[in-house]
Formats: sequence, C-alpha cells, structure tokens
Amino acid sequence: MRLADAYTHAEHDADAQQRLEAALGDPSSPPEVASRLAAIYRRTEQWAPLAELVARQAGQARSDDERRALLVEAAEIFLTQCAQPDQAVPLLEQASTLAPEDRALKLRLGEALQDAGRADDARALLRDMIDAFAGRRPKERATVHFHLARLNLRLGARAPALAELEAATRITPAHPAI
Repeated sequence: MRLADAYTHAEHDADAQQRLEAALGDPSSPPEVASRLAAIYRRTEQWAPLAELVARQAGQARSDDERRALLVEAAEIFLTQCAQPDQAVPLLEQASTLAPEDRALKLRLGEALQDAGRADDARALLRDMIDAFAGRRPKERATVHFHLARLNLRLGARAPALAELEAATRITPAHPAI
C-alpha cells in the first residue's frame, strides 16, 4: 500500500495500479486495496476493469443491499461507459433476484436485454411485470407498457407497439413521453 501510495504521489498511476492489482490477488489484502485501485481506474478511465472490480466487490459484500448496489453500479458502468450490455445483464439479473419488487431495476434489466440483442427475453420480462399487476392499473404499469411499446417499435412491430401505447395512455394520459 505504501509503495502504491508513493507511485500515486509521483504520478505513476500505471506502477501503482500494477502493485495494487498484485496485492488484490492476496486474500488477506485489506479492502482499501480495492478502493484505491478503483480510484485509479476511475481517474484513468479504465471502465471495463473498474466494472469487473466492482462486480468482484459485490461478491464480498456484507449485506444484500450492499451487494445489490455494487451489482447495479458495475452493470451501469458496463452499460454506459463500456457499451457492453451482455456483461451487464447477468449482474442486473443477480441484483433483481436480491430485490424482486424493484420495478425500476427490472425495467433497466429489460433495457439491457434489448441492448444485448435478447429481445424475446426482454419482452417476456416486461410481460411478466404487467401480469404481476393483475387487474390493478397503477401508474407504474403505464411505464411498463411504454417500455414494451418501445421494444416493439425497435423490432418493427408497429401494431403491438400502438396497442401498448394505448394501454399506457388509458392508465396515465398526462405522461409526456407516452
């Protein structure tokens, strides 16, 4: 750690990174190793290694909430910084199993599935979300219909997209995006 600190202060991030990565392989290394390595990855914009590191930290989380937050953070890095939705999907799936009632997380998973070229899986997820509402029609259901409409439009299925938009509009007519 002291050697990595010295390298960092001397503005030799590559050398500090190399030392921290070596230390990270040691199971007895303190958690500060990962946080300092993450700081270097962020500063040097090494997004894929950062996402992998955050996902690895999720496996060592002390609580389900912490684990879910780390999984979502890693997935977001893969999605937004790396444009690798195929890497984000399994992380979001794990996070979703930890918080099965989190609709926003499921919608994000649906978007990632679409981006990863798994439209059928995305459609099934969104349909399951709609079915879970049963006969209820809260505003959250309109958002799911809207996402399903966008998926259908993306696939060129205009008639089903229009049907989903109409369903969403009946629930929340004032929603600007719908």
